[in-house]
Amino acid sequence: MSQSLAFDKSQRLSLSKELIERLCATDPQAAPRRVLDVGGYPGILSEMLRGKAEVITVDREVCRIEGYVKGSGCALPLADGCFEAAIADDVLEHIPPEKRNDFVGEMVRVSRGWILIGGPFHSEAVRECEVRLNETTRLVTGKTNPWLDEHLGLGLPDLAQTREALEKRGLHTAAAPNVSLRDWAVLKHTELLLGALPDCFADFAAVNRLYADHASDSDHRPPAYRHLILGHRDKSQATRLAQRPPAIGGLEFFGPGEHVPPPPEVDSWRIVALCGLFQKMAAAMAKRARDRDSVANDYVQRLERIVEGQERDRTRLEEEVAELRRRLKPYETSRLVGLWRRLRWG
Repeated sequence: MSQSLAFDKSQRLSLSKELIERLCATDPQAAPRRVLDVGGYPGILSEMLRGKAEVITVDREVCRIEGYVKGSGCALPLADGCFEAAIADDVLEHIPPEKRNDFVGEMVRVSRGWILIGGPFHSEAVRECEVRLNETTRLVTGKTNPWLDEHLGLGLPDLAQTREALEKRGLHTAAAPNVSLRDWAVLKHTELLLGALPDCFADFAAVNRLYADHASDSDHRPPAYRHLILGHRDKSQATRLAQRPPAIGGLEFFGPGEHVPPPPEVDSWRIVALCGLFQKMAAAMAKRARDRDSVANDYVQRLERIVEGQERDRTRLEEEVAELRRRLKPYETSRLVGLWRRLRWG
């Protein structure tokens, strides 16, 4: 199923699924029986964990899938400690800053085992990358991305403060970089450019398959676009996670008391330059789209030429059929033809 998803959604959901299965399996008190997916509309993680865990999905949208509850992550309509694990993937950055503490508190309240919070956290490199991707989106589509608008408007959460919010509630945390910022920038820009070209949806689907097959299981090199925070009330669980992380290529956890190192400044400038290259490509495409021989006009003109050619072929064939009928007409009343027909069909 993961190969049918866009690369970024496949990356984070597949990783969450694998972590929940492995971590709950190593915690004798948290067999993967009930898992809460906060903000998980329309239930993709629930489908991925079908048969392995009962997943309850909570979100603000209306949805009629099994195990779906409409509600707010800041006031979950659920009992205390009724889940073995609670997940929030790419959700916290869409919560207003003044409500993020309540959101974290609600996740801690309903889970008696693991807490997993994943998403983009603030750094200058990540912010600059999102600003430039949003500008590329405007150049290609004529409007900005509403999700990125929300990131930039609300401000991304702080990684250290989010871990502190969990620790104040009695949890011990480990955190890991997740999804290389450079790879994310390249693939998101590629998605935008291919999406603007005619008949290129299959090409981006092929890019997603290549990523899923060859890169997604080890794409955790810093500087990262996303980070994962995992928390547990048992300090030994969080410490063990950092000392012996699950065998997932490249995923390195920093345990209780350890800080995730910030991205090197040189990497930030490389990413800015990379995004700038894609912006130039997008600007060139946008300019050509405004010109008389735009990509769209070229495509329409090619289609019109094909249709005109097919119409000419049809006219020619109709004329040939009419000529053959004209030639056959004198023979319609021939006695010899009538005799042949009687012999042929009795």
